[in-house]
Amino acid sequence: MTMLPKNATTRSNDLFATATEIASLCPTDLADAIGIVGSVSRGVADKFSDIDLVFWVKNYPTPEACRRWLSVLDVHELRPGLVRTDGRLWFEYQIKGVLVNLMWESWDYLNQAVQIIQDVSQGVRSAAGDSYMEIAWTLSHAIVLRNHRELDALRRRISVYPEPLRHRVIHDILGVVKRMIHVPVKFAAHDLIFRGEVMDLKRRQMMSIDAILALLFAYNRVWRPDNKWLISETQRLAKKPDNLLGRINSVLNGSDGLTSAHTLFSLWVDALGCLEPEFAVQELKASLQNMLDFNPFEA
Repeated sequence: MTMLPKNATTRSNDLFATATEIASLCPTDLADAIGIVGSVSRGVADKFSDIDLVFWVKNYPTPEACRRWLSVLDVHELRPGLVRTDGRLWFEYQIKGVLVNLMWESWDYLNQAVQIIQDVSQGVRSAAGDSYMEIAWTLSHAIVLRNHRELDALRRRISVYPEPLRHRVIHDILGVVKRMIHVPVKFAAHDLIFRGEVMDLKRRQMMSIDAILALLFAYNRVWRPDNKWLISETQRLAKKPDNLLGRINSVLNGSDGLTSAHTLFSLWVDALGCLEPEFAVQELKASLQNMLDFNPFEA
């Protein structure tokens, strides 16, 4: 069993002890392997944190079987268990006064996600979006409370970010940007700024920021995390624009639309600069740089 980071908070250690006890009581027919993820596994849990446990199995148990086991603990089910269309199970319980999320995932589900990674690396399009990235990140960051050969094999397969996937993600994002800058007013959301449509403006800016982060995670060969951990994981990136998070906050929290658009354009320029000289982005950078001084309201 892997332990918590040495600098883990007291709350993390307390919740980890509870999670370990729950895992030890889980029958083997309900879980081949068990892992703890989220704030506890990262050692940063605070008074608002809960426990996130993942149970990996060959065949999904019935919700009734899960409830029968949980009923022997000091528990209270907070909401009805959820059975997803792909078979995954999710329960939310209060155990010993602590909120505990319990999720069941099958080996087939995880193997399919890893296969998507290999397929996308080879240029095969997937309807799964970026969810496979989050699955890879979760698997690689989980603290294992009960191990299994299948889990070991999966973690080995995702231990290195595939170079073909890295190039595919970067190529796709650059392709979108090249198409978008042909309509600079739309790319910079000047139309929304002019109309005062703040909510849609922030939505579009968030999409642009999301693309920048996806670009940087791919360049650094780091699995993209769940959105909850974007800030902390972005701070860990080896190569990124200066003051990246501060500039993102300025874009999202700024009240002046043109100023936020200018900040976002400069962030794109610097993000592309991080790709040089490995990737040929000089022309794209120059096009974005030319837009920095463009004020459509003066035209």
